[in-house]
Amino acid sequence: MLNFLGINIIFDIIYCMKSKQTLFIILFFFFAFSGFSQSVKVLEKTDKTNLPIGKDFSYIEAGLDTSKLQFTGTFEATGFRENSWISELFNVIKTNAQSAGANSFVLISFSEDFKKNISTLVLKTYMMNDSTLKLNNSKHEKNTIYVFSSEKLDTTSFEGFYLNSIFIKLKTGKYFRKETNLKEAIKLSNGYGGSGTYDYKRDNEIPNMYITLARFGNGGSGVSGFYGSSNSIGIRFGAEGRGLYFLDTNIGILMSKILKQSAGIIRPPKP
Repeated sequence: MLNFLGINIIFDIIYCMKSKQTLFIILFFFFAFSGFSQSVKVLEKTDKTNLPIGKDFSYIEAGLDTSKLQFTGTFEATGFRENSWISELFNVIKTNAQSAGANSFVLISFSEDFKKNISTLVLKTYMMNDSTLKLNNSKHEKNTIYVFSSEKLDTTSFEGFYLNSIFIKLKTGKYFRKETNLKEAIKLSNGYGGSGTYDYKRDNEIPNMYITLARFGNGGSGVSGFYGSSNSIGIRFGAEGRGLYFLDTNIGILMSKILKQSAGIIRPPKP
């Protein structure tokens, strides 16, 4: 869908040029701006109707018998690779699935077609009652920090961050994982200092922390909660394009199932 800026640009071109080339320029801008959107296809759906709109959208942990849950649908989201991050494809499916009554999901597949320049995410969605949802969420891993280099599968570039004073460089498509201990002081930094630094210490069990170094989906704006909140998309610490982006728990879990773990390339602190 064209945004407001795109529509204004097109009208400016029509007014200024008024030539037969205008049509081609309009088409160019239409496809350029529409490339920022994603589409959703329902591959299969439940026969049940009038299900309540889902309030949560939680990753279903292994061991939970999905045959005892209410199936709501299988959704496929696609978009151009450059503009379709995992988090964006996830949120497009989430919106449609919740409208169909879903409050939970399992990953079926994620793929990137480099020739067609398309990213595709497929999730199977379910509705579970409140007690089952609470039980499922209690099984989520805790007390662990995940740092993702990006939301892309290609490994052609690197992103780096500091864990205390140690610099760790990750290839795109990889993530770093660290289990934490009680009272352990950890400083995470994007290397630019200031607001791009976050101090971590826990006094009890807490939800995992999921961070991406490369700018994701909405750039960390428009949030309604902190990391671990099922209501938030993410929040940024640091300047645009240089911050630590904290992700919603369920997006973080999903990304940990898609991307590959890595110890990274470690550069020890200077003596």
